[in-house]
Amino acid sequence: MTHLPLKTLLLFIALYGLILGIYSPGISGPFIFDDITSITTNTALKVTDLNLIDLTTAALSGEAGPLKRPIAMLSFALNYYFADGYSESHFKITNILIQCLNTTLVFILSLQLYKISASKTSYSTNLKHASAFAFIISSLWAVHPINLTSVLYVVQRMTALSTLFSLGSITLYLSARNRWIHQSFSWPVAGLFFASIISLLFALLSKENAVLIPLIILLIELVLYTHEKPWSFIKKLSKEQRLVGIIGILSVSTLMLLWTIDYAASGFNSRSFTMLERVLTESRVLCLYIAMIFIPRINSFGLFHDDIALSTSLLSPWTTITSIAFILGLLTAAFYYRKKNPLFALGIGWFFIGHLLESTFFSLEIAHEHRNHFPSIGIIFASIALLQKSTFNTNKLLALFITALLILSSITFLRSTQWSNRYDQALYETLHHPDSAAAHATFSSAAGAAGKYKEATEAIKKAMLLSPNETGFAFYYQHTLSI
Repeated sequence: MTHLPLKTLLLFIALYGLILGIYSPGISGPFIFDDITSITTNTALKVTDLNLIDLTTAALSGEAGPLKRPIAMLSFALNYYFADGYSESHFKITNILIQCLNTTLVFILSLQLYKISASKTSYSTNLKHASAFAFIISSLWAVHPINLTSVLYVVQRMTALSTLFSLGSITLYLSARNRWIHQSFSWPVAGLFFASIISLLFALLSKENAVLIPLIILLIELVLYTHEKPWSFIKKLSKEQRLVGIIGILSVSTLMLLWTIDYAASGFNSRSFTMLERVLTESRVLCLYIAMIFIPRINSFGLFHDDIALSTSLLSPWTTITSIAFILGLLTAAFYYRKKNPLFALGIGWFFIGHLLESTFFSLEIAHEHRNHFPSIGIIFASIALLQKSTFNTNKLLALFITALLILSSITFLRSTQWSNRYDQALYETLHHPDSAAAHATFSSAAGAAGKYKEATEAIKKAMLLSPNETGFAFYYQHTLSI
């Protein structure tokens, strides 16, 4: 047992090297899309002195989200200060380091969850098995190409930091929870719970989807802690008391859901789709995300996914109803196997809870890959939980893991290479998503900046054809012609 920490440390050093290696081509890539409006044209981030006033101004200069995401904005300001300007490489290396930290936390959290479940199921209690389980999950997640936009798309540090502090919050919570169970409630336990809340607050101030973390924690409680204190008091309640409690919870939840839907409804006034169309479409989008995780074809990835057709009814397109059926099937399987394979159930629930905010009825754009940065941990977690309960021997599992790691790393490296400069990044977006108006408009801008005006003109004309109601494309077309 004594050699395991050193072996794990060496494995992580190698993994960090792999992460840096696969992302290194993209370090030279430019700021793109929302990077411009949120970072490079934001004068408040141009901090030249680390005084409280300037740092506070920078932190509160964000326009994304109701909370302004001050933690992420402050990190951009510090990048500017220490890089002495808007150095793309400094900003992107910082994102890569955050990805390494996230990978470490995924490992720690996976190890915690495995150990908790091992005491309640037939999982092996061997520390080597637990460490292998956690390392496989963390490494596959770390190099998966679906996470590239959360790393090389600089502004999505908001997402990466939210993941970082969310994982920290859950990890601290589980540490406190396990001490409470095996020892007693004490000041150190209270301190861990408090630290978990602070980490959650930091996650919220990085990006608002961290508001879902209490639901993730509740899911962990329901799957792994149902017979522990303080849940044991439920057994002492009468049937009538339990019924009243259930009715009360359902009533409050329903009222909150109705209020949230009403709040979200106003945002659709400026969208080309209705709330119902978005909800129906998101069923297909969620299945697309799952397909991208399991079958990572390089041409399925992209910065833009505005080429996804809207679902106008359950049968238009017909894949809408099949997607809904698939999702319900996954949720049913998770519920059925919650006792036999709680980690599988937890992973499935994790994925769908992680998408409740950005992949339901809010008036956001239809799809973005960075929305999977936190939820994809759940799908990978569920998959490995199924495999480790399978009849595969160790050698076959090791071969499968190495193969998957090489495939995912290769695709991420190739995507990173495509993101190494503005022109190539925009060009490959159009090749992978030929029906994306946003991709063609972006390529027109990149081609124009490179002096390739014929390509720029053709690209913006294509964007106008794909999205005739977007007046901005017509203005940009005239601008390109004037040059």
